[in-house]
Amino acid sequence: MNFILIPFFLAANIPVDRPNEWIFGPVYVFNANFSYTVLADVLDEPLLSIHVTTTMRCRPKMIDRLYCSFDGIRVGERNYPEVSILDKSYSFLIEFSPRGVENLRFPTVMEDEGLNTVRNIVKQLSVGTDLRENVNSMPVFFSKERHALGDCPTLFSVFEYENARGQTRDEEEEGKNYKLEILPLPQRRSNSVVVIGKTMESSRCAKLQEPVDGKSELNVKMSKSTSKMHVSDDAFRSRTEMHVKMVNPAQRNFIVQDVSSVELVGIEPAEQPLPLLNYEHVVNLRFKEGIMHNLYMI
Repeated sequence: MNFILIPFFLAANIPVDRPNEWIFGPVYVFNANFSYTVLADVLDEPLLSIHVTTTMRCRPKMIDRLYCSFDGIRVGERNYPEVSILDKSYSFLIEFSPRGVENLRFPTVMEDEGLNTVRNIVKQLSVGTDLRENVNSMPVFFSKERHALGDCPTLFSVFEYENARGQTRDEEEEGKNYKLEILPLPQRRSNSVVVIGKTMESSRCAKLQEPVDGKSELNVKMSKSTSKMHVSDDAFRSRTEMHVKMVNPAQRNFIVQDVSSVELVGIEPAEQPLPLLNYEHVVNLRFKEGIMHNLYMI
């Protein structure tokens, strides 16, 4: 059976002996990590440091949407170890286009702190450009990507490597019940690894016309934003690292560092139908609202 793992980007082929077990479709299981650190200076001790680990489970809902939820959320904070950011039963929809993630949909309004965490995890499923439109420019090309600062030229690289037997990860050696297919790259060789890299050119961003967070006094400069996706026959993982320099309304300088990653760890049959809920609250992936919330707390 063939399932869409990430709309417009990744599919999974699964040999099925008992089709009835898959009557409700698949569940994609991801391990997700997100760390958020605020410093007054690179050499100083962190003013705020949060690390979130969770399992994200997603199911295809429509051709361009995934239904996702978190469970087993663990939050570590250097001063408040008992802090909890997300309700483990909270669910949401991810809307995709050929470029990647476009919007998130929630059944109710979500607080900025939790919303920022969801965004940082979900953006790992977003390529950021339509690879089909740039296939003749590969392996290296520029394309505009929407960030919190605006539309930013981003340097993309797409390279394919042989997945040598001696270099496989432990998880891959155990064997998986699926084979992944990159939809925009149908010529990818079997037993190879495709690495998609992104480096944002922050100095060339076209600024948004409207304030992202409604507070024009926030001065933000992205000093680093790099991402890498690795896709092989039975593995998908994605990681992004961002460094942001900013000044809050009290005229204090801060350096914000966040690192987020997602890794596919399994595909299993769903045990029940998708829930019938209205997801009327729509937000995009811009992250500045959550950063602003945390800076007011310092």
